[in-house]
Amino acid sequence: MYSREVSAKVSERWRATAFYTCVSASALIVLIFAMDLRSANIHIPFAYAAGDTRFPEYGFDVTLYLVTIKGMIDNGWILTNRWLAAPGVARFHDFPQFQFDSLQFATMKLLSFFFNDAAATLNSYYVLTFPATAGISAWVMRRLRFSLPAAFTFSLLYAFSPYHFHKGVYHLGYSAYYLVPLVTLVCVWIIRRELTPGEGASSASPPLLLACFFAALIAVWNLYYTFFALFLLFLSTLIAYMNAPRQERERVLKTSVILFAVGAVIALLNLSSVITHVLTNGRNPSPVHREAFQSEWWGLRIAQLLLPSRDHRWEWMRVPALNLRINWERALGGSGKPTPINTNEAITLGVIGAFGFVVLLLTLLRRRDGSWSINDELSRLNLGLVLLTTIGGFGMLLSVLTEAYIRSYYRGAVFIAYWSLLAVAALVDRYAGGRRRVHVTICAALLAFGLFDQVGTNARPLYSNVQRAFDADRHFFGHVESMLPPGSMVFQLPAQTFPEEGVAYAARPYDDFVPYLHTSRIRWSFGAMNGRSVSRWQQETAALPAPVMTQRLRRSGFAGILLDRYAFIDRGERLLVELRREAAQETESADSRYVFLRLR
Repeated sequence: MYSREVSAKVSERWRATAFYTCVSASALIVLIFAMDLRSANIHIPFAYAAGDTRFPEYGFDVTLYLVTIKGMIDNGWILTNRWLAAPGVARFHDFPQFQFDSLQFATMKLLSFFFNDAAATLNSYYVLTFPATAGISAWVMRRLRFSLPAAFTFSLLYAFSPYHFHKGVYHLGYSAYYLVPLVTLVCVWIIRRELTPGEGASSASPPLLLACFFAALIAVWNLYYTFFALFLLFLSTLIAYMNAPRQERERVLKTSVILFAVGAVIALLNLSSVITHVLTNGRNPSPVHREAFQSEWWGLRIAQLLLPSRDHRWEWMRVPALNLRINWERALGGSGKPTPINTNEAITLGVIGAFGFVVLLLTLLRRRDGSWSINDELSRLNLGLVLLTTIGGFGMLLSVLTEAYIRSYYRGAVFIAYWSLLAVAALVDRYAGGRRRVHVTICAALLAFGLFDQVGTNARPLYSNVQRAFDADRHFFGHVESMLPPGSMVFQLPAQTFPEEGVAYAARPYDDFVPYLHTSRIRWSFGAMNGRSVSRWQQETAALPAPVMTQRLRRSGFAGILLDRYAFIDRGERLLVELRREAAQETESADSRYVFLRLR
């Protein structure tokens, strides 16, 4: 009898594993067609700032991701880079944004062992976020007792959220939202008090141990998503505490304290090198400047959740979002002007998600009979997160009263998208779950329609444009590298500050990292941390008259100067006249943007 039970359990686990594998594999198959991966070159990034201008507000951030990945390959990890910030060494401890994403970069580190190439690592990680999101979601949905057809359908729809393609590889860390289902599961467990050991229990329950493991992962996942998860765990604890019998409230608090403690310990260990650097070198107040109003600028707007994307496949569906953006541009001074309709366009839920969002709002108005459904729990989480992230919400208040380091509150929409889909899944299971054929037919129809609705025209990268721009830069900087001995230093003009340097004329943020992407034996000056001694030295040197500047550079060991014409109002012509007198050799890129001068 015992042997038969064990065999049944093993068989059940194998079937479950096969199901999750099927969900993940299906996501990969859909992605191959959605992105036309057969046309891709794994060694050319899916996006490149010079070849893809579809997202001008943040498309340039792909350069920062590529540089960070290449730096990790060249130097072992992401916090230092000996090939940048010449004549010093780039140390990113003052701006450790990516250190909060250690789980993601550790995964990319593993991928880099197979490719040893930044573009291939970036591309492969982005591709894997789709099956990872679908598979984890399916596992969570089964734990929450959703049916197999619902788990399959809505996990795929979540993996192919419009947000996923909007963020793309430009904001790779935010495309990796695969832990959102785990945050949701832990929150539901807390609300249902399933993590709370019974009276007199001497050991932690298996769900609590699992929740502690999830808390450790969430602590090193992503700065923004970890912040939202922290808020949701606090909110879930508050809901559970207020609805628990008086004698259970203390145990509810103890359980949550355990989870917060685990997360805090892992987060501190992750940031230990950053903390040590600050204690040793002092706090740098200058790296980035954030203002409270930015939380309003990049806040969540409910209208944008519900409107279709301006990249929708049906032209008539694009019109409302396009008109909203055009109206804002006109109001603020003309086409191309910054408006409150910016990167937050990514949050559109799609038709099915929008319906689910409304369902969650209506659920709050429903009279409960004493028992809670999954939509009751999700509706409260949804309301709390909307109040935090919406314009003029509690997030804005937090930015006014404290340091406005968290500012892009619209990113919380990726949690709302998941709960909205779960709300629809719960309705489908409830009203069609007893009729298998009808149930499967409805799920199949929703999946087909949902994928068509959510996978917009921006899903396919601009492969040809990107390859042309990438190859042109690779050819030019490869030629520059061949002109210099290994280990040579090149000073970049103008001397831009890092991070989040101001945009100079036609140049984009982080463009000064492009030379490093295409070389392996040259040290470049860009990347010195704003507010530290190397950055100050570079700014002082760049401000000197050309003859004095070149003399100082030679004394410091620099072998050449790279001038970016796009970053000068006169394309650098006046400065070039003086610099050419000090140069032994000159070369120019095919588009005339870059001029390299080898010093005598």
